[in-house]
Amino acid sequence: MALPLHMIQMAMDLPALLQGGRKAGIGLSSADLGYLVHCQLAALFGEFAPKPFSIREQQGRRVLLLGYAERSAEELRDLAQRVAEPAAYSAVAWESVASKPLPTDWTPGARYKFEVRASPVKRLGRANPFAKPGTEVDAFLVHCWREGIEEGASRAEVYVSWLRSEAERLGGASLLEVQLASFQLERLLRRTHGAERKSRTVTRPVVTFRGILEVQDPEKFHSMLARGIGRHRAFGLGMLLLRA
Repeated sequence: MALPLHMIQMAMDLPALLQGGRKAGIGLSSADLGYLVHCQLAALFGEFAPKPFSIREQQGRRVLLLGYAERSAEELRDLAQRVAEPAAYSAVAWESVASKPLPTDWTPGARYKFEVRASPVKRLGRANPFAKPGTEVDAFLVHCWREGIEEGASRAEVYVSWLRSEAERLGGASLLEVQLASFQLERLLRRTHGAERKSRTVTRPVVTFRGILEVQDPEKFHSMLARGIGRHRAFGLGMLLLRA
């Protein structure tokens, strides 16, 4: 049986996010908003933090986001009241927090419009002459290396192909239509694990896709929503949003 899944909506205080980043040793010049939200969610909810999540907009001092979580808004607030430090708890505009349960009985053949903001990257295997095995590389650059720039497809075509491959690998839904709505290269902050955590900034492609999907396998589709698409899902990427 599929685990319960809730869509969570909340607003966070931007100055509090920045303060939380400073407390974690993150310099303002290197911090990206997705990473700061990730840190705050972890401080509030630990392993139950909404993931994936999507930053929808920034309104003055407030950052508005949506996310998927196993617990409802009420359960998350109760958890934060019990375990979160006061500074982390006060960063959330709790009057803005709401949730709705998602269905588990998705209908095969049902069609929905969708939107997802994701990073189309690939990890290189051992048999490649381009970089160390396991290196994460822009899917378009991988295509150019393998096929040659003269024979290569457009960046949009490569990214759409990447998204279709991800959906096929995860199962659950087929993508009937896909358009690339926006693209940019973004600087993302990442930190190593362990006692002495080191920060590094990486540049990755970030693309917003829109289109139409058709549910194939209800259980796998539910898992796809809960998991998200691509990498960096804990940092504001990969949340699959459905539209009527």
